[in-house]
Amino acid sequence: MYGADFAYLHGMLLLIVKNWFKAELISSFLCVVVSGLSMYSLSRYCKLDKIIAVANAIFLMGTTTIIFYISSQGFPGWATAFLPLAFIPAVRMISIDEKQINPIFLGGSVALLISIHTFTTLMYVIALIPFWCIGFYKSKSKLLMFRDSILSVLVALILAGNMFIGILDVKTTSLIMPFKVYDLIGTSMVLSDKTMGRYDYGLIFSFIFLFQFAVNIMNWKKISLLEKTIMFTGGLFLLISTKYFPWNEFLSHFPSLGGLQFPQRFSAIASVLLILNSGLVIKRIINQTSKENAKIIMAVFLVLSLINVSSGYSDMLSKAASWKTDKLDLAGDRLETQPEVIRSNFSSSDLTKAFNTIRKSTTDYLPNNGATDAPYKEYTNQIYDNPIKVKKSITEKNELQLSWEVKKSEKVLLPVFVYEHSTVELNGKKLNSKDYTSSNIGALIVNVKPGKNSVIVGYQPSFLFKFLLVLKIIAVPLTIIYCLFYAYKFVSKKKH
Repeated sequence: MYGADFAYLHGMLLLIVKNWFKAELISSFLCVVVSGLSMYSLSRYCKLDKIIAVANAIFLMGTTTIIFYISSQGFPGWATAFLPLAFIPAVRMISIDEKQINPIFLGGSVALLISIHTFTTLMYVIALIPFWCIGFYKSKSKLLMFRDSILSVLVALILAGNMFIGILDVKTTSLIMPFKVYDLIGTSMVLSDKTMGRYDYGLIFSFIFLFQFAVNIMNWKKISLLEKTIMFTGGLFLLISTKYFPWNEFLSHFPSLGGLQFPQRFSAIASVLLILNSGLVIKRIINQTSKENAKIIMAVFLVLSLINVSSGYSDMLSKAASWKTDKLDLAGDRLETQPEVIRSNFSSSDLTKAFNTIRKSTTDYLPNNGATDAPYKEYTNQIYDNPIKVKKSITEKNELQLSWEVKKSEKVLLPVFVYEHSTVELNGKKLNSKDYTSSNIGALIVNVKPGKNSVIVGYQPSFLFKFLLVLKIIAVPLTIIYCLFYAYKFVSKKKH
């Protein structure tokens, strides 16, 4: 349901480094590096000076979304790391008047983001709308731009169509959605003069965001259409990410908005665009002053980025330090209490030890067969505290096999879930949906005989899913080759 491709990449990383602790360290490091390189690339594409581009990169590396991935594995951090690259096609729509869309880059950007985090992809597509509308308005070849827009959609469907169909396949079953938040204001950002936190932009970000708005408004007639679009879009996402937007008032009229959970998520788009716009404002200021003053301004901007990133990472450093103490900060239910054992289990090459250390009930996207208001408790009772002690293994067909023994014929609830497309085999006999039932959260219920029993559960996706998966396997390498060739031509042309 969420970021399958990127999950496989993280699985490969885990296989290579052989323990959870190293995998998290390396993944966090790569997230920070990618976010910096991505923001630097967007800044340079917008013709910003190298020093300004470096400052922009450091600013993004110090945003709450990136830091939250390091400290708590909040996965929108990885999507944010790639967002600046995804906005290069958006900038291109306005910065030129012809051939404004390269379908491979625009469609590939959407496919890349959806392979990481679905909600971030939705925000990105919404943020593209003003860029596309203005680009279309000023385009000298509107028919060509419209055609390339359609081709971009097709490219996105080819590169990520299996995920769209996979979601539709699963959604043929009613699903338990992620928990709703009934106080959206409480999970929104705020501008302040304090240290940056998960829900606080902090002094430096608050200052540079407000500063650029003030400068641009005072020079509104002088700034480019691109800058206006970036500021308007970034400002809109900044507003809806904060407590200044009447979220709870909207929530009282539209309860389904509780599914948004964290308006703080909108800060990813706001941060990328407003950091970029800050760089554009600094560029315009230094172009209107002397070389000496320009150097001072760029130095101050760079120092602010360094101060911001250092204050942002103080929370991460304190959590890193706590890992070596008896006060370990772990989410979920602890099955192991000894700090030495916990550290050893997460550093062990036996990856199963982590699951014997901590557990976390998660019912998101499980089948909803009349789940109660407390599905997490149901998960704990039916899965973690299930009285049937099963032995799990993987068959040659990559299906999940559960084996156990009972003393009498009875109906048992097993710690495995079934969807509409699931396949079930009991003691060598294939069952159809009438031969078994499932619990209110989709756990399999079957009638068994005395003695040894075995259930094999698989999943049979639709033909369209398989077709699009094959298409994707062919298309992804070709897309990578195209991008590398394009980059080679670009560098060669620039050197020439």
